[in-house]
Amino acid sequence: MYEQNDKGEAVREIQRYLLELFYDTDSSFPVIINGEYDAATRAAVRNYQEKRGLPATGEVDRTTFDLLYSDYRAARALRLSPVAIPPDTPLPVTVGAAGEGVLNLQRLLNFLAERYGLPERSDTGGVYSYASSVVARGIQRIYRLPEDGAVDGTFYAKMLRDYDYPPLPGITE
Repeated sequence: MYEQNDKGEAVREIQRYLLELFYDTDSSFPVIINGEYDAATRAAVRNYQEKRGLPATGEVDRTTFDLLYSDYRAARALRLSPVAIPPDTPLPVTVGAAGEGVLNLQRLLNFLAERYGLPERSDTGGVYSYASSVVARGIQRIYRLPEDGAVDGTFYAKMLRDYDYPPLPGITE
Protein backbone atom coordinates (compact mmCIF):
# COMPACT_ATOMS: atom_id res chain seq x y z
CA MET A 1 0.00 0.00 0.00
CA TYR A 2 2.58 2.59 1.11
CA GLU A 3 6.33 2.52 0.79
CA GLN A 4 9.33 4.81 0.72
CA ASN A 5 9.01 7.84 -1.55
CA ASP A 6 5.18 7.81 -1.45
CA LYS A 7 3.63 11.18 -0.62
CA GLY A 8 0.28 12.56 0.42
CA GLU A 9 -2.38 12.81 3.08
CA ALA A 10 -2.45 9.04 3.71
CA VAL A 11 1.26 9.14 4.57
CA ARG A 12 0.57 12.06 6.93
CA GLU A 13 -2.00 9.90 8.72
CA ILE A 14 0.47 7.03 9.05
CA GLN A 15 3.02 9.46 10.48
CA ARG A 16 0.40 10.82 12.90
CA TYR A 17 -0.40 7.26 14.04
CA LEU A 18 3.28 6.47 14.57
CA LEU A 19 3.85 9.66 16.56
CA GLU A 20 0.86 8.96 18.79
CA LEU A 21 2.08 5.42 19.48
CA PHE A 22 5.58 6.57 20.34
CA TYR A 23 4.59 9.81 22.13
CA ASP A 24 6.64 10.27 25.31
CA THR A 25 8.46 6.95 24.82
CA ASP A 26 11.40 8.21 22.79
CA SER A 27 12.01 11.93 22.64
CA SER A 28 14.38 11.46 19.70
CA PHE A 29 11.77 9.71 17.56
CA PRO A 30 12.64 10.93 14.06
CA VAL A 31 9.24 10.90 12.32
CA ILE A 32 7.77 14.26 11.45
CA ILE A 33 4.36 14.78 9.89
CA ASN A 34 5.32 15.99 6.44
CA GLY A 35 3.41 13.64 4.12
CA GLU A 36 6.61 12.12 2.72
CA TYR A 37 7.30 8.44 3.25
CA ASP A 38 10.96 9.07 3.97
CA ALA A 39 13.68 6.93 5.55
CA ALA A 40 12.62 7.96 9.08
CA THR A 41 9.03 6.90 8.43
CA ARG A 42 10.19 3.61 6.92
CA ALA A 43 12.40 2.94 9.98
CA ALA A 44 9.52 3.76 12.32
CA VAL A 45 7.19 1.43 10.42
CA ARG A 46 9.82 -1.32 10.56
CA ASN A 47 10.21 -0.74 14.32
CA TYR A 48 6.44 -0.92 14.76
CA GLN A 49 6.19 -4.11 12.68
CA GLU A 50 8.92 -5.74 14.78
CA LYS A 51 7.14 -4.85 18.02
CA ARG A 52 3.87 -6.28 16.68
CA GLY A 53 5.44 -9.49 15.36
CA LEU A 54 4.83 -8.60 11.71
CA PRO A 55 7.31 -9.04 8.86
CA ALA A 56 9.59 -6.01 9.27
CA THR A 57 9.48 -4.71 5.69
CA GLY A 58 9.15 -1.03 6.51
CA GLU A 59 6.22 -0.87 4.10
CA VAL A 60 2.63 -0.39 5.17
CA ASP A 61 0.51 -3.23 3.82
CA ARG A 62 -3.17 -3.78 4.73
CA THR A 63 -2.33 -5.85 7.85
CA THR A 64 0.17 -3.28 9.11
CA PHE A 65 -2.21 -0.40 8.42
CA ASP A 66 -5.15 -2.08 10.18
CA LEU A 67 -3.07 -2.87 13.29
CA LEU A 68 -1.44 0.55 13.27
CA TYR A 69 -4.80 2.30 13.10
CA SER A 70 -6.28 0.09 15.81
CA ASP A 71 -3.29 0.66 18.10
CA TYR A 72 -3.40 4.39 17.36
CA ARG A 73 -7.07 4.66 18.38
CA ALA A 74 -6.43 2.69 21.59
CA ALA A 75 -3.33 4.72 22.48
CA ARG A 76 -5.06 8.00 21.84
CA ALA A 77 -7.97 7.05 24.05
CA LEU A 78 -5.62 6.01 26.85
CA ARG A 79 -3.27 8.97 26.48
CA LEU A 80 -5.93 11.57 26.93
CA SER A 81 -8.33 11.16 29.78
CA PRO A 82 -10.38 14.35 29.57
CA VAL A 83 -12.70 13.23 32.36
CA ALA A 84 -9.93 14.44 34.69
CA ILE A 85 -10.88 18.06 33.88
CA PRO A 86 -13.01 18.64 35.99
CA PRO A 87 -13.11 17.39 38.76
CA ASP A 88 -9.32 17.15 39.06
CA THR A 89 -8.79 20.69 37.80
CA PRO A 90 -11.53 23.33 37.85
CA LEU A 91 -12.12 25.38 34.74
CA PRO A 92 -10.88 27.84 33.70
CA VAL A 93 -7.33 26.48 33.78
CA THR A 94 -4.79 29.27 34.18
CA VAL A 95 -1.06 29.47 34.85
CA GLY A 96 -0.23 27.69 38.09
CA ALA A 97 -3.01 25.07 37.95
CA ALA A 98 -1.71 21.54 38.55
CA GLY A 99 -2.79 17.94 38.47
CA GLU A 100 -3.42 14.95 36.23
CA GLY A 101 -6.06 16.93 34.35
CA VAL A 102 -3.50 19.61 33.50
CA LEU A 103 -1.09 16.95 32.25
CA ASN A 104 -3.81 15.62 29.95
CA LEU A 105 -4.60 19.15 28.83
CA GLN A 106 -0.92 19.77 28.02
CA ARG A 107 -0.85 16.60 25.91
CA LEU A 108 -3.98 17.74 24.10
CA LEU A 109 -2.45 21.17 23.46
CA ASN A 110 0.68 19.55 22.01
CA PHE A 111 -1.34 17.22 19.80
CA LEU A 112 -3.32 20.13 18.37
CA ALA A 113 -0.20 22.30 18.03
CA GLU A 114 1.35 19.54 15.93
CA ARG A 115 -1.83 19.14 13.87
CA TYR A 116 -1.93 22.87 13.08
CA GLY A 117 1.81 23.24 12.55
CA LEU A 118 2.35 25.61 15.45
CA PRO A 119 6.00 25.99 16.47
CA GLU A 120 5.33 26.16 20.21
CA ARG A 121 4.96 23.14 22.49
CA SER A 122 3.82 22.89 26.08
CA ASP A 123 5.85 21.20 28.73
CA THR A 124 4.12 18.09 30.09
CA GLY A 125 4.83 18.26 33.79
CA GLY A 126 1.25 18.60 35.00
CA VAL A 127 1.60 22.28 35.96
CA TYR A 128 -0.04 24.75 33.59
CA SER A 129 2.91 26.97 32.78
CA TYR A 130 3.53 30.05 30.70
CA ALA A 131 4.63 27.71 27.87
CA SER A 132 1.25 25.94 28.10
CA SER A 133 -0.56 29.28 27.85
CA VAL A 134 1.50 30.27 24.78
CA VAL A 135 0.39 27.08 22.99
CA ALA A 136 -3.19 27.69 24.12
CA ARG A 137 -3.09 31.22 22.69
CA GLY A 138 -1.94 29.86 19.33
CA ILE A 139 -4.84 27.42 19.22
CA GLN A 140 -7.27 30.09 20.42
CA ARG A 141 -6.14 32.22 17.48
CA ILE A 142 -6.98 29.36 15.10
CA TYR A 143 -10.38 28.88 16.77
CA ARG A 144 -11.00 32.65 16.69
CA LEU A 145 -11.42 32.82 20.44
CA PRO A 146 -10.04 35.49 22.78
CA GLU A 147 -6.30 34.87 23.05
CA ASP A 148 -5.89 34.87 26.82
CA GLY A 149 -4.15 31.49 27.23
CA ALA A 150 -6.73 30.27 29.75
CA VAL A 151 -8.75 27.11 29.07
CA ASP A 152 -12.43 27.60 29.80
CA GLY A 153 -15.29 25.23 29.00
CA THR A 154 -15.89 26.63 25.51
CA PHE A 155 -12.24 26.36 24.49
CA TYR A 156 -11.87 22.90 26.05
CA ALA A 157 -15.02 21.62 24.30
CA LYS A 158 -13.70 22.87 20.94
CA MET A 159 -10.36 21.16 21.50
CA LEU A 160 -12.04 17.87 22.42
CA ARG A 161 -14.24 18.05 19.33
CA ASP A 162 -11.17 18.75 17.22
CA TYR A 163 -9.54 15.70 18.80
CA ASP A 164 -12.62 13.59 17.89
CA TYR A 165 -13.45 13.01 21.54
CA PRO A 166 -17.09 12.69 22.55
CA PRO A 167 -18.62 15.71 24.32
CA LEU A 168 -18.43 15.74 28.10
CA PRO A 169 -21.48 16.48 30.25
CA GLY A 170 -21.43 20.04 31.54
CA ILE A 171 -18.74 21.23 29.10
CA THR A 172 -20.24 22.86 26.03
CA GLU A 173 -19.15 25.25 23.31
